[in-house]
Amino acid sequence: MRAPARHRLFCYGTLEFPPILEAVAGRRFPGRAAVLPGYRRLAVRGQVFPGIVAQAGAEVGGTLYRGLSNAHLRRLDAYENAFYRRRPLRVRDAAGGRSRLAWTYVVPALYRHRLAAADWDPAVFLRRHYARYLRRLRR
Repeated sequence: MRAPARHRLFCYGTLEFPPILEAVAGRRFPGRAAVLPGYRRLAVRGQVFPGIVAQAGAEVGGTLYRGLSNAHLRRLDAYENAFYRRRPLRVRDAAGGRSRLAWTYVVPALYRHRLAAADWDPAVFLRRHYARYLRRLRR
């Protein structure tokens, strides 16, 4: 019998917070700080979550999680819905600089008009929206 596939996932927004990822995927995963070069994290108009788009010279900090199964990815795909596309991108370990391939949710061209010009700030999300967002997910 073959072991189930295990995947890496780079999170840069609400899923970067372990309790939110756990509420969506069904369990916690080991994670470490990482950076996605060549992308920018922007606020989504009228929402509390961000999206990323390719932008030369930019980079996005986040968390690289490991140990996700295909079933976990399906749950995350349903949560992220059509607003994002899951793509394999190279992320760099923030501590050691090692580059790894990881699934990442990117805003496709079709929805880029919904992004604000302002960067998304995880500290603002944590302070203003985190508790309510997590309660809603756990219901």
